[in-house]
Amino acid sequence: MFGSLILTLLSGIMLLAGAAQFNQFVNHTSLDEQLVLTQNCIDSFEDLDNFFQDHSYTTSIGTYSLGFDSISDFELEIAYPGYSFSSLKYCETNFSSGANPLEINDTSSDAIYSIDLINDATTNSNITSSYAGCGPIAMVGVLDYFSRFIGYSAIIDDDNEQEFATRVFNNCTTYDISFFAQQSAVFMTPWDYMYGFNNLIEDADYSNYIHSNYYWTVIGGRMEQYWNIITESINKGLPVTLMTTNVSGNGLFGGHYTNIYGYEIMRGVDSQNNVIERKFLKAKVNFGYPDGKYCDARILNDPLIGLVTYDISTGITKTMYASDTANVFVNANGGGQYFFDTRMADVSVGGYNFTTYRLRTSYIENQYLVMSPNRVGAGEAFLQIYPLGRIQYLKFDAGMWGYYEGIENETFSVEVQFGNTYKTIVSYDLSQIGWKGNMMTHHTVLLPPNSYNVRFRAIHSNPIATTNKGRICLENIQFIYGGTFNS
Repeated sequence: MFGSLILTLLSGIMLLAGAAQFNQFVNHTSLDEQLVLTQNCIDSFEDLDNFFQDHSYTTSIGTYSLGFDSISDFELEIAYPGYSFSSLKYCETNFSSGANPLEINDTSSDAIYSIDLINDATTNSNITSSYAGCGPIAMVGVLDYFSRFIGYSAIIDDDNEQEFATRVFNNCTTYDISFFAQQSAVFMTPWDYMYGFNNLIEDADYSNYIHSNYYWTVIGGRMEQYWNIITESINKGLPVTLMTTNVSGNGLFGGHYTNIYGYEIMRGVDSQNNVIERKFLKAKVNFGYPDGKYCDARILNDPLIGLVTYDISTGITKTMYASDTANVFVNANGGGQYFFDTRMADVSVGGYNFTTYRLRTSYIENQYLVMSPNRVGAGEAFLQIYPLGRIQYLKFDAGMWGYYEGIENETFSVEVQFGNTYKTIVSYDLSQIGWKGNMMTHHTVLLPPNSYNVRFRAIHSNPIATTNKGRICLENIQFIYGGTFNS
């Protein structure tokens, strides 16, 4: 029975934690959920067990917790006869940061965090179990992501990966639990996960810049809330850690911590134009699947699940519009011109002068800020901006000028200059961005710490056009400055 599983699991957890107080779990839920529990006189594990049975609660056992390699494996057309499905929205953290978290416990020959490395790190840690636990292992993946890919390098510092993993394990509070006398597991609450993560961030002296928080539900039904939290984070380049119990089933996502780094919404339409949507999560499950696994997002409705979210502190926002360049990104006669040499100009943005350097970039037709690398004798266009402060996020709209722009040999990226070196943060598939005007696509870029400039850059490897082609329009360039959590 579903309720019996909850009762057995929760009782085992709390007894082994040395605090068989039902209120300790309840107090970590939201206030509205605490009210539901109070109104239904749920004061013990037995009461919760009866509540689920009386209300005929169902779970995702055997369904939503299953992991799949691709969306096609869900066979939506079979599940929904008569509907034709297409992807409505797809996003991964690498769309904003240029990277996804690594798979931990990886079986690949070139794995950074191999199974052997994690086993050795566990042996060298204070953990008494032979298994470090899926919570601490997921934490390794997220901390590595911030250090390796986002630029907060002091998190790993001079440690090698094994020493780093051991240090993470030593900072985690876990409990060895058993249920049904046959299964055993290492359990970690989402709040203990948060405390461990924040302690390690503080040790690296980044507590003013990076912070984690948690969400926890006992009775479930949180899909809409949790889905919105997850998608908002991923859109900003930040993963979310999902924690489930065995109540969610025995699939790859059941009774486990996973690092969610992507999501996809599939839209189905039938012959009568009836529309349905199905939502999916993509995660590093840390079982040796470096390409990630999908699961049905309806797992977020399950009881006894938690989320751990991550945030980077931000300050004020300043926006540079295409029209701000109207008087400076032009030639001596005030007309648009794509110069073949680098030009410098100050652009007034909200009362501040931003220094810019541009190549083959101009304000044209009294409306558009455009880059054009495809022209004989060119091959490159860029716009570099110094917005007078440390930038944490860059947001902008981009679109191609027209259909026949010769973009087959063209790349478009956002870069940051550190000293004499340019670091590419995100590269874009030009076939996936929009069109000028109201069909531009919106983009968010998570920048490394100590970013004081950004450069939009377009390269065309075969610039044979005799007129200006490969044109990319930019608009609504937002600079979200870095802040501190304690300011």
